[in-house]
Amino acid sequence: MTKRIKCISPSWDDIRAKSEILARNIINSNYNPDIIIAIARGGLVPAMNLSDILGVKNIASIQIKHWSKTAEKDEKVIIEHPVEIDLSGKTVLIAEDISDTGMSLIAAYEFIKKLNPSEIKTAVIHYVTTSKFKPDFCAERVDRKDAFIWVVYPWNFTEDTINLIKKSDASVEDVDEIKQKLEDNYEFCVDMEKLKKIIPEMKRRGDLKKI
Repeated sequence: MTKRIKCISPSWDDIRAKSEILARNIINSNYNPDIIIAIARGGLVPAMNLSDILGVKNIASIQIKHWSKTAEKDEKVIIEHPVEIDLSGKTVLIAEDISDTGMSLIAAYEFIKKLNPSEIKTAVIHYVTTSKFKPDFCAERVDRKDAFIWVVYPWNFTEDTINLIKKSDASVEDVDEIKQKLEDNYEFCVDMEKLKKIIPEMKRRGDLKKI
């Protein structure tokens, strides 16, 4: 039986607060990274927050594709933009927004390990307890026992909202209906003014033709 999708939508302030919790966990472990490597796109903001809070000036990114649409993963994990720097003897912290299936973190870890760092640790904002990869540090655990929890991050709000609208059978001409469908189907409460801005963006992207 397919589990219902339930969305949670942390604010920018929520993410900053969770980043501070994450940073404190890292500090308390006495791990001192020489460089933070973000998994793009989701890990970019957490990596910048950790860079600021921990005082780590060196930061890089590796782009990995796994989730093609909201709550729909691709079968393959693709490293689209690998990091190409000398990590010999460096302590590395890989930053990601969430360890969901864990496949992106596994791919990043295995790739970075080949660059000969002295140590690698991983940090995420959210850790889904069914993930195949358990990070060294997390700010919050996500349990999908009763529902498929999907985190709508503020940096992915428009994309996720558009995809959820496309999943529903709401009329794109009726913003009230869209709002109600998102709440009924996904427990996703979206401000009406934000929805009114998203519909024109769907038209600009050509997404209305795909519904």
